[in-house]
Amino acid sequence: MDIYINNITKKFGNSKAVDNLSLHIKSGEFVAFLGPSGCGKTTTLLMTAGIYKPNEGSIFFGEKDVTYLSPKDRNIGMVFQSYALYPHMNVYENITFSMKLKKIDEKTKRKEAQEIADLLGIGHLLERKPGELSGGQQQRVALGRALIKKPELLLFDEPLSNLDARLRISMRSEIKRIQKELGITCIYVTHDQIEAMTMADRVAVIKGGKLQAYEPPMDLHEKPKTLFIGQFVGNPPMNTWRSNIKEVNGILSVEMCDGTFIEIDKKYSSLKKGPLVAGIRAEDIEVVDSEAEGSASAIVNLVEPLGRDNLLDCQCGNRTIEVLSDPNKKIMPGEKIFLNIKKDAWQFFDLENEQSLLWN
Repeated sequence: MDIYINNITKKFGNSKAVDNLSLHIKSGEFVAFLGPSGCGKTTTLLMTAGIYKPNEGSIFFGEKDVTYLSPKDRNIGMVFQSYALYPHMNVYENITFSMKLKKIDEKTKRKEAQEIADLLGIGHLLERKPGELSGGQQQRVALGRALIKKPELLLFDEPLSNLDARLRISMRSEIKRIQKELGITCIYVTHDQIEAMTMADRVAVIKGGKLQAYEPPMDLHEKPKTLFIGQFVGNPPMNTWRSNIKEVNGILSVEMCDGTFIEIDKKYSSLKKGPLVAGIRAEDIEVVDSEAEGSASAIVNLVEPLGRDNLLDCQCGNRTIEVLSDPNKKIMPGEKIFLNIKKDAWQFFDLENEQSLLWN
């Protein structure tokens, strides 16, 4: 089922939580709403669910206008951050609660509950109470309760926030597997960019109630349309600073720090010379052994071991930049290092409106 969100606005008093937002979500697509706390992503989800009504705009499920329909008339399933399970009921009773309200016979309930529970890997837990389950198992029960309704749209509101890091990884893959297997259209709200990037077919980045971009995950990372996206998507965040492009001795160059300019690729030659915001990701900066190999130097302030890489917090002239380094180099705080920056990996943004100068 295709979802059409058309120019919706939601106000709370004089404040706009969502401002003229439009999206088309294709049938069977997994879409993430990504943004910082308070950006309007959950408000947009709740309007899609029918819990909130928009002040302006419309929402269509296929050709059906559902803008002012109640949640029970939309054939949706919802999974929340809090599992919201009934503690006095066992897993089977929690999963089949909606079927009980519809007075569906016991044989059908038992058959469908077992099928859903087996799909979620909790088929052996149907007689247990929520208090006897782990957090991950409780989340699977909450998902089963939503799936047994056979919804056309499945909505997730930060469902993994209460789980530990290892369990979040396994639940991400489980949710994605089940969604693909059943072919259900999904909207997934999160402030965790890793969840959005690893699970979604497309990501809607929202800031201050406005849609910043609606793209496949790698396009957001490689072709950020705004400075906010460049800084928000990617771990570690993109290094950005007020800079300048000009030709130095006939070579196209960007200002690195303290008036030091380094060479950049000729593909940027069409950019207007002058002040702008420059951005480079930590993975596009290589620590080299000598000044002759490098294009800039820096002093290491802090070393953060990440396992496969070390994250170096460095002072490069008058600004701080982050660099990824091979742990085998055994770089220590206070050490001077030399950096080779990829000439064709830069991002550039307008100083005033913070829009990309490359991708808009």
